[in-house]
Amino acid sequence: MNEYFTGHKDSVAINDYLNALPESSNDFQIVFRLRRMGEEFVEGVLTLDTVYSFAECLPASCKAEDFIRQMKCYTFFSALSSIALKQVLSPFEQRVKEEIEHPTFCKPVPSSGKVAITIYKLQRIWYTRWKHPLVFNEHWLPALVTWIWSVVRWERVVRD
Repeated sequence: MNEYFTGHKDSVAINDYLNALPESSNDFQIVFRLRRMGEEFVEGVLTLDTVYSFAECLPASCKAEDFIRQMKCYTFFSALSSIALKQVLSPFEQRVKEEIEHPTFCKPVPSSGKVAITIYKLQRIWYTRWKHPLVFNEHWLPALVTWIWSVVRWERVVRD
């Protein structure tokens, strides 16, 4: 079993779905690319060229669309589909496109210092909090608490 995605509670379900499909299938490509583009969107590094290349996989099958709905990122999928197919965009889809073109948070990652990296990550989470639930099947606040707890455990402030 391949582990395509990690780090979020919905990664297991996505990996199970992808492992049931051949990598050459259109459904695999749609779900895999959608999740990868979602991660890049939240990070602020997604490009319009990547979105436009997504058009080669469209349209999605009913099975893939059902799974995308189950992942709770159908809104993001439909926005990317409209952008990729160069359709007339709704105000929300236009906002997503503008965020891809000009991310609201695009500071470079600090090269060193745990405190500087932690501050950077907290700022990124704050400025991109509206994007998180579009891509991941969780709200940004529980994800923040989980991330903070992992930092506390990583620094061994708390012992198991």
